[in-house]
Amino acid sequence: MKVLLNSIKRVFDDILVYTGYTYEYLLSKDKDLLKLIDAMVDSPFIKGLESELIWKGSENQRFFLF
Repeated sequence: MKVLLNSIKRVFDDILVYTGYTYEYLLSKDKDLLKLIDAMVDSPFIKGLESELIWKGSENQRFFLF
């Protein structure tokens, strides 16, 4: 994953990641991986909890800007 993110970073200025995992879970697994991204939406999409915010799919999701 780090190789992929480093390759993307060479081409694009910013990386936005959508993940079904929580920020806390990812932080406990690999802090260095989070250093390679610029923004993240965490937690799974839940149908029926749709969000009106442009970056989030459902209200349970959180947006992080690093």
